[in-house]
Amino acid sequence: MAHTASRTRSLALAGTLVGLVLLAGCSAAAEPAPASPVAETDAAGPVDAGSSALVITCDQVAAVAAPITAGMIFSPDDSSEDSSATSCVWITDDVDQGTTDLEGYGAIAIGVDGTGWTADDMEMLSATGTVIDDPRAAAVDGRVYLLAEGETLADVGSVQLLFPEGTVTVVTTGAALSATAEETAVPVDDVIGVAADVAALRR
Repeated sequence: MAHTASRTRSLALAGTLVGLVLLAGCSAAAEPAPASPVAETDAAGPVDAGSSALVITCDQVAAVAAPITAGMIFSPDDSSEDSSATSCVWITDDVDQGTTDLEGYGAIAIGVDGTGWTADDMEMLSATGTVIDDPRAAAVDGRVYLLAEGETLADVGSVQLLFPEGTVTVVTTGAALSATAEETAVPVDDVIGVAADVAALRR
């Protein structure tokens, strides 16, 4: 039962991250976040992946997230890091400046936690969404879970990479990154690559 509850909380992370990216837009409109590329943190550095004290920092996530966050601004006020989970949020310039042009609003959140998955766990999820095999996910003994099928992150709702040591969740919101924004929509294939690199940080 404990494992089931833990996995349920991990899947719920997608909803939590959506809330974070929505709040990022609201808070930035009132008071723009500092345009720092990475968060300053006094959290402990990475330790052995088997330790409960493992903390994945947004500095580490930022180092591998560029394929989907290039040109965006890291929002430390909307991000968090600790041994249970890390959530990192990037926003567009328009969100940062608090402009009234909602067409330029967009945010991406990348979360990682320590909820592990077995092969049977992953297979069971195929009844509630789309579970796909990808060589980049396979490199961390994982699989990719999508809420729906599509070519962009906005199409599928969220991308989650499930693997034995944890879960990586990537979500987006805002018109600037919507599926109809041809030049700025985020391809699912790029998201999977980033998610696999983030997952590798827990190994």
